[in-house]
Amino acid sequence: MDSLRYVPLPLLAAIVAASFVVAVIAATPAIRAHDRAAATKRAAGALLVGALVAILSVTLASGGSQTGLNLVPFRGIAEQLGNLNPAVGALNILGNAFMFVPAGLLAPLALGWGVRRTTLAGLALSVAIEVTQLALGRSADIDDVILNSAGAAAGAALAVAAAVLVRQRSHERQPRRPRARTDERP
Repeated sequence: MDSLRYVPLPLLAAIVAASFVVAVIAATPAIRAHDRAAATKRAAGALLVGALVAILSVTLASGGSQTGLNLVPFRGIAEQLGNLNPAVGALNILGNAFMFVPAGLLAPLALGWGVRRTTLAGLALSVAIEVTQLALGRSADIDDVILNSAGAAAGAALAVAAAVLVRQRSHERQPRRPRARTDERP
């Protein structure tokens, strides 16, 4: 597929595989100790590192041929959607957002961050990547920052919502203690 020509797929596959192996190794002591929370946190931490390495490999290791700077919000998105092949434009837009979803999803689990802090971290990482791309003589686009931040926010929102649901379900499963009656008279 032509739109994926700059994505280092073999490298990404190796990063994902290594991340899962490291996550299992990191979580094993907590699993053996029957500490589900610690196992989740350790596995999420290893997977978060893998997600960040994957983001950096896609954005910095791959060689894009375009140069330039776009500081006008949504201009690049409009151009992508107006592309002769709108599917390629849509794939680029979705790719920029979805690329940050795993990191956004894992940061609350690994670090205990909320949606706001995770989104701001995604924004900061995206700005750093765009500045680095510009310094490398490649293109930098404010729309990439917007889409990356939206992906981090979406991932974090999913993680926080899932955590709330898990807490509610575990609270519902706990046996209720009978209340002490206060209306009894001696």
